[in-house]
Amino acid sequence: MFKVSVLALFVLLTGLGAALAADLKGMISAVSEATRTITVDGVAIVVPPGVSMNTFALGQNVSVTYTTANGVNTMAPVTKAAK
Repeated sequence: MFKVSVLALFVLLTGLGAALAADLKGMISAVSEATRTITVDGVAIVVPPGVSMNTFALGQNVSVTYTTANGVNTMAPVTKAAK
């Protein structure tokens, strides 16, 4: 019983398999249409289907909310940051 409780507590505390949300503001340093990713301040983020890759440009300042699950950062809605 104790081993099961410890394992359940570990999974609960580490969020094993859970998606974590993060906000990031910065400049786009890379855009890849082939992999549907943008890189903002060194963080590669997958752009979901339905969002045009033409929206993004090198050097553009953005504010991005993304979730991380299974080592993949996936974008939520994006807005241009104020200059």
